[in-house]
Amino acid sequence: MRLLESGLTGSRRFVQALAVVGFALIGSAGCGVKGEFETARVHGKVTYDGRPLETGSLVFVPVGGGPSAQANLDSSGNYVLGTYSLSDGAVLGEHEVMIVALTGGEGPQEASDPNAGLKSLIPSRYGDLKKSGLRATVQADIDNEINFDLQPR
Repeated sequence: MRLLESGLTGSRRFVQALAVVGFALIGSAGCGVKGEFETARVHGKVTYDGRPLETGSLVFVPVGGGPSAQANLDSSGNYVLGTYSLSDGAVLGEHEVMIVALTGGEGPQEASDPNAGLKSLIPSRYGDLKKSGLRATVQADIDNEINFDLQPR
């Protein structure tokens, strides 16, 4: 009888383990490959007061959740966003956007303030998701060219 009970217990554990694995697979089915969110290519140009911003970085944060996308600007102010790789784009949907452009900091810095000596090339509000006022919508199957012209005020 003990052998039969231990056999049933083992079978129950196997069925429970199988159910857990099944639910895990079903739960991840809508996210795409490897649980990733669907992305679309996003590129564009950032200007400040009408001129290309020659250095800086952007971050797109999905309003509906998901991983953020980021890019560095080239010397002409151009960018290509990446979420899972350098240029795979951003998650589909509405995004809040922040842009940071810093210069300086060439000298030795104290460990307590790694940003000592850095100067922002643009108003600091653009580096704050809630204050930047920058939003963008990323859509599937279109050319998501999203340009930003930042203003001094």
